[in-house]
Amino acid sequence: KKLSYDHDIRSRTLKEEIVSKASAKQRRGRAGRTETGRCYYLYSEMTHESMDPYETPQILERPVEELILFSLSVCERSIEHLGMLECPKKAVIDLAKERLLDLKLIERKDDEYEVTLTEDGKLACKLSAISPQALRMIITARDKPELNCFHRAIKLGAIISSEDDFFFTNKKDDDKKESNVSIHNLGDHFLSLSYFEKFERLKKKKCNGKGKKLRQWCREVGLIYHVLHRIQSTVENIYKQMKRNNLLTNTMPQTTLTDADDQLLKACISGYFSHIAQCIGAVDRKGLTFFQLGGNLNLKLGRESCLNDLLVEEDDYEDGCIQDEIDSTEREGYGDCVSQPSPATYVLYGNLLGIKTHSGRLVLIIDASIINGQWVEEYSPESWKNRINFDINKPSFCKENIRNLGQPFLKRAWQYKSKNDGI
Repeated sequence: KKLSYDHDIRSRTLKEEIVSKASAKQRRGRAGRTETGRCYYLYSEMTHESMDPYETPQILERPVEELILFSLSVCERSIEHLGMLECPKKAVIDLAKERLLDLKLIERKDDEYEVTLTEDGKLACKLSAISPQALRMIITARDKPELNCFHRAIKLGAIISSEDDFFFTNKKDDDKKESNVSIHNLGDHFLSLSYFEKFERLKKKKCNGKGKKLRQWCREVGLIYHVLHRIQSTVENIYKQMKRNNLLTNTMPQTTLTDADDQLLKACISGYFSHIAQCIGAVDRKGLTFFQLGGNLNLKLGRESCLNDLLVEEDDYEDGCIQDEIDSTEREGYGDCVSQPSPATYVLYGNLLGIKTHSGRLVLIIDASIINGQWVEEYSPESWKNRINFDINKPSFCKENIRNLGQPFLKRAWQYKSKNDGI
């Protein structure tokens, strides 16, 4: 099994694959590093001949957005024009350019096929430790002082951009009766942010900069110290770069009020709009199913997400009724059990994990937060909404769930289609 980058889901995928010939030869060298001998491969010659000569080049294992920004900053040309021996597929590059145009990090030249960096795009190249989506969130928080979340946006952007999770233990551990890691009513991102902010406070106040007590606290609550320390270094570097580019002002208030969480989510949507999914499956013991807006991915909520506890508690037993036991006649009348809309209608996810086997692929949402559909309407780019035909009133639809939704839902979907098509 190998963990590699998948351009289809723009995240990591764990998949079963045969090693390359070069990798097999390298392993033979390891086995004989102490003295000479023989190496026996436990596969057939036919399997050996079907192997790829070399491993996938690293340039094909990176997010294409980052490659485009880097090539534009160094060569002032996009990667497909550099004549490289290995280059991502044209379709993947075109989709990455669309996302960068939506993020306003690049703009088209007079020739519609050529692009150039904007001022925000140049800043994104200097802040390569965070994703382009995180930078747009930070810039939105800076340009909209009414959101009052600039400093927390920097922290959240660094957390989501980190490739490593700083939780040492699982957020959901069935083998333990009590878990050190709690839950947050908005989801995983704010749970992580609350722990990081506490880490900062302890480092400044209680521990007086000494790492011994702070490391002990991290072990007690199940956090990884060096990952938190690296995220904090990223936050400090963001401040330095923005100050160097005269993008900071002294009038920006620093707030950590929890009632401003929804404002931070609005800023987050402006950058992570392509990371929004809509709920299409009923809450059951197997979890929630989501469909990626503007994409073709079916996503399952990972078991470690704290949203599992929140959504099962609020939906599965609403008004004393179990959601799984509602039949089609109750759904038609929208009885007491389903009278309230699900709080998980839309979620914003940070990282995905794909698991690919011979039987198919499963894509899990690692971390997510609950968002309001009206916020998507207000803070996502118009170009993206027009391209995916986003409509907050459009019923959620998925062919795989027709048998679960029943005729009343199909009737509503047809009424909506007829109204918009003028039938």
